[in-house]
Amino acid sequence: MDLSFLSEVQQKAVRATEGPVLVLAGAGSGKTSVLTNRVAYLVNEKGVDPFSILAITFTNKAANEMKERISALVDFDVSRMAISTFHSMCAKFLRFDADKIGYERNFSIYDTDDCVTVVKRVLEAKGMDVKHARRVLSHISNIKNNEAKMTPEDYAGQAMQADSSMQALPSIYREYCDRLHRENAMDFDDLLLNMLRVLRESETAREYYQNRFRYIMVDEYQDTNSVQYELVHILADKYKNL
Repeated sequence: MDLSFLSEVQQKAVRATEGPVLVLAGAGSGKTSVLTNRVAYLVNEKGVDPFSILAITFTNKAANEMKERISALVDFDVSRMAISTFHSMCAKFLRFDADKIGYERNFSIYDTDDCVTVVKRVLEAKGMDVKHARRVLSHISNIKNNEAKMTPEDYAGQAMQADSSMQALPSIYREYCDRLHRENAMDFDDLLLNMLRVLRESETAREYYQNRFRYIMVDEYQDTNSVQYELVHILADKYKNL
């Protein structure tokens, strides 16, 4: 590959393919160009199977741009490559593995309005004012996304500290989770948490994904929350090519 259009340090980042690599760069300095050319370099120069590369970003727009730019650099159908957001990745994987944690594979994905409706049902069943539904859901979502290693009871305890009016949150949280499970549904946060559960609890699934993805690249890595960090940490644990 002709990489002469890249700066010396950009070329260094593209060619540093083995082991953990951290690229620090400011806005507009060509991070996406480095990442996409690194994928192409792995395929074109190192002979890496595109199926064994995982590239993760944070928005669907960024993922689509990444696919388009990689498509122009490799002679391969990039639609078969794992280039996506964290949530899309986990949703896809769970279609194969949700049964390992007690869900059916044809689970529903609830959007925010669906989740608010579930919270309202929980509040109504407890004789509580449903006007707090969105605030309750916000507490649950925030803690799910940032405390991957905590139990549901820990989640609730921390939320109560943050908002003293949420004294009933432990039981609301448990009932919310139970209702989603009974309905064979997941919210957006569950997509990440439940895939993390699969990787932690199923040795078969963990080994499959670790063996499949020899090279993992995460755009905007500094924005990962604790759940996303744990997912990447487990997936990269075998080959360490992160």
